[in-house]
Amino acid sequence: MEEIEKLKQIGAKEIANKTHIALNKIEKILKMDFGGLRDRVTTIGLIHILEREYQIDLQKWCEEYENFLKENKEEKEKTEANINFKIMHEATQQNDFNNGLIITAVVVILLAIGAYFYFNFNFMNDSVESVEQNSTQELDMKESRNEVMDKRIIQENTEVENNATQNLEIAPNLNLDSSASTPLEDTLKTNSNQEILTEENPLEEVAPQVEAKVEIHPLSNVWMGIIYLDTKQRETMIVDKTFEVDLKRPQTIITGHGMLEVKNKDKMDNYNLARRMYFMVNDKGEFVEINSAQYRQYSGGLEW
Repeated sequence: MEEIEKLKQIGAKEIANKTHIALNKIEKILKMDFGGLRDRVTTIGLIHILEREYQIDLQKWCEEYENFLKENKEEKEKTEANINFKIMHEATQQNDFNNGLIITAVVVILLAIGAYFYFNFNFMNDSVESVEQNSTQELDMKESRNEVMDKRIIQENTEVENNATQNLEIAPNLNLDSSASTPLEDTLKTNSNQEILTEENPLEEVAPQVEAKVEIHPLSNVWMGIIYLDTKQRETMIVDKTFEVDLKRPQTIITGHGMLEVKNKDKMDNYNLARRMYFMVNDKGEFVEINSAQYRQYSGGLEW
């Protein structure tokens, strides 16, 4: 290329002194080292300066330079595309691996939670059934003791009545004169009348009747469920203070735990149980403790 040869004869240092272009840029232009001239705008500007200062045409040099840039641009784009594809492929593989680990971890956690609730639920059911069975046995024992006591009281009353009858039969056969017989009969009649009056009017010796009132005082916050048997209406609440039971409506009551104080009229019952407790107000307005089987029976199948 004649123009480049002409510039080589002038010399790179001389051209740099005249045009104030960097010496290394001029050397690359003269050697046609396109790889060192990546900045197209700057390079084309330097070529125009050389054409103007030395009245030469470097169009052919510019064409070869443009071809070089175009070829290197395509090659660069291919290289970048390959690199991007490789990065995306590796990232996809990594994401698939991470997703697999996450899914596996979630499945393992769900299985662990399911197993935990399954075993705890079975254990709680067994505990509740055991406690309910013990409560039923305790109630049965109480009823048996009450029956024995009732039989004993009836037997004692029968013996007292028999003794009184025997005394009345013996009295007329006493060999006493008429003057002594009359006071004895009067005495027996007086005693008999007093016993009859005492039996007919037992309320005179009974203390004044206490007003019917039942209060449940929880030792800690307790969940309470009430089913009114007249309307089958259900009511639930959290009780943190003394709760007065409505004795005018038949109902069943269930509590979340048995740490309670129950005041029934003038009687105070203290409970310290972790299990649920069941109570009932019957048609007569009586407040009684019941077991779980009785609770389900009286509630008509309604549960919580």
